[in-house]
Amino acid sequence: MMFKTMMTKNDSVSIPILAVILIIFSSILISIALIVFIAEDSNMTKETGQIISEVTITKQEKESHSASRVYELSSKGVVSISVYNQDNVIVGTGSGFIFDKEGHIVTNNHVIDTGTSYIITFLDGAMKRGELIGNDPLGDLAVLLVSELPPSAIELKLTNSMEIKIGEPVYALGSPAGFVGSITSGVVSQANRTGISILPMIQTDAPINPGNSGGPLLNEKGQVLGINTIKFIEDNTGQTFEGLGFAIPSSIANRIITGIISNGEYKHPFIGISGVFLDPLQIEINELPPSVESGYLIKEIIEGTAASNNDFQVGDIIVKLDGFSVKQLHDIPYIMEHFLSPEQEVELEILRDEKEIKIMINLGERPIN
Repeated sequence: MMFKTMMTKNDSVSIPILAVILIIFSSILISIALIVFIAEDSNMTKETGQIISEVTITKQEKESHSASRVYELSSKGVVSISVYNQDNVIVGTGSGFIFDKEGHIVTNNHVIDTGTSYIITFLDGAMKRGELIGNDPLGDLAVLLVSELPPSAIELKLTNSMEIKIGEPVYALGSPAGFVGSITSGVVSQANRTGISILPMIQTDAPINPGNSGGPLLNEKGQVLGINTIKFIEDNTGQTFEGLGFAIPSSIANRIITGIISNGEYKHPFIGISGVFLDPLQIEINELPPSVESGYLIKEIIEGTAASNNDFQVGDIIVKLDGFSVKQLHDIPYIMEHFLSPEQEVELEILRDEKEIKIMINLGERPIN
């Protein structure tokens, strides 16, 4: 309207056309400048060495991508297990994974212990009967064997759980509630948790539900970091919890699995004592001298065990086991389950009346009860 008001009759056509042409030309120049700027801004600059991505990847997208990658790497090595009793009635289901190319399948003992027949279902739908090779009730592990693996099946590699990092991403793969091939994600919440089992356990917030038992807890490389075993839901006061799952560390599991494959069973080392780990309160309660800062205070020596056949006394404080310091609650089970075996001779360093004493002992076998 302004152009029309200002233009004369003769200019009423030429001036608007010229103005439009100028506007279009200016817009093109601005667009080209913006494209060049964005392109330059998206590349790595020599001065800063930084890359500014054209696409912003959210945390959720990154986690989803990682889970997808882990699933691609590992899912063909994970199985579902159906457990039947002697009357051919299904009494349970669980998960497991392929340990080697010979067809050994690893799962939890509590998955198979009520059954007599086992059907293994692979990711591609193939089904095989499994034979129980052996089990470890104390460590809650069992090994099944199938006569032949399907062509698509792969073995999963166990990594070194002693190199675990708190907070690292982990993925639980299995068949919760019978939903085959389900993957959930979380992190390693903590390591070497005691009081759950005789083994020091991995704690994770990755969802673990009934049916996940026996399946692998995987790292980002698709390697087995642990074996999913239990979810802590409620304590004896009725208080409920979320995100408290526990897995058997792979380094301990590997010792147990190879023992079962070789011998049909696994025997855990045992000293034959009970007592308390010393913190400042326990040191005060037990009226120990100020020189005592940590250790394991022996309260009882169990008859018929390795400890009862040696020069141990109630009140002795274990400060070293086989050269390893005993300073935290998990130290003894960690040392025993990672490095020691029944009948192995080890040295214990103890404090007795503020004097250091070294005792040699041949470890016994932990009783199942």
